[in-house]
Amino acid sequence: MDHSSTPLERLEEDYIQCMRVNAEELEQEPAVYIHEGSDMMSQLKDQLAMLPELQDLSPRCDISKADVGEPGITTDVQERQFKEILKLHRSIFFGDGNAAPAPARGVVCDLDVGDAKPVAQRPRPVAPQVAIKVYELLKKLLETKLIEHSESPGLLRS
Repeated sequence: MDHSSTPLERLEEDYIQCMRVNAEELEQEPAVYIHEGSDMMSQLKDQLAMLPELQDLSPRCDISKADVGEPGITTDVQERQFKEILKLHRSIFFGDGNAAPAPARGVVCDLDVGDAKPVAQRPRPVAPQVAIKVYELLKKLLETKLIEHSESPGLLRS
């Protein structure tokens, strides 16, 4: 993988590779899985990530309801101009119902883990019908800089 590429390009490459593998798997006979009880699932249940509800990944936001300006400071003309700028750049805003919080600007999340080493876990499989939605969500989060690519030593690439 080319490390000079952008996070969006790397996501696109990974998505293409994933979908190519899934297309090959679809041509094979269906697998039969036998699930036996184990303590592994109970150990992992607290580590499972919860994805937001994936309905519409490009909802429209209602600029007319935006709370702009400061009472007594900005004029009606300035507020209208600001809303026009917001309408012009509407595509970069998240809409309602996507479960994505607004980015916290200037905030650094730093957890003191002492001398503990990162726990490396392999990526978990994602069903092909969900992979497209996960890809679109990650793409939108990368584009809006709510998340960023990491080369952390705790990450394993398969």
